[in-house]
Formats: sequence, structure tokens, C-alpha cells
Amino acid sequence: MTPAERLAKQKRRQRPKRNGPPAPQPVAWATTLRDRREALGLSMRDVAESCGLAVPSYFRVEHGYADPCLSTAKRVSEFFGCGVWELWTKYEPKGSGS
Repeated sequence: MTPAERLAKQKRRQRPKRNGPPAPQPVAWATTLRDRREALGLSMRDVAESCGLAVPSYFRVEHGYADPCLSTAKRVSEFFGCGVWELWTKYEPKGSGS
């Protein structure tokens, strides 16, 4: 075995295996969307259809795989009865104050 083959074999062993897409980084609005939706007992399908979004699109936004465009953020914030800026802050349901 040549030194180049040995090095190539070592590098192949060192490569991390990737299963699926990379995990999204936690973002405030994704957590806020999930918390608001779950507090109301709604499914992602309920929210997506009420906002006029495709379910996969809403899924990607709620899980942090995609950033919402302004029009999407506006529709979702209107659905939840809050301002667009409130989607970027931690959600605490009423009555859970500390």
C-alpha cells in the first residue's frame, strides 16, 4: 500500500457520517411558534392552513430550518394575535408568571 493510499484510507475513516440534514440552530421565533401553538392545543396543520401556508413550509419555519419572510411572519403573528416582533421573544403563556 502506498503512502497516498494509506493516507486516503485514514481520512475515509475519520469522516463523520451524516444522516439527513444538519440539525437547525435553536432560534427564538421557532421556539416561540411551537410554544404558542402547543399552548392553544393546535397542530401544525391547523396553524399552517389558517395562515394560508403549506404545511411543509410552516414545518420548516417552526423547526428553524427556514427563516420566515415578512409576509409569512405577519400572517402568523396575526393568527396568534401578537405583533411580528413578539415572535422573536420568548413566549410565556398568561398566568405562568414567575
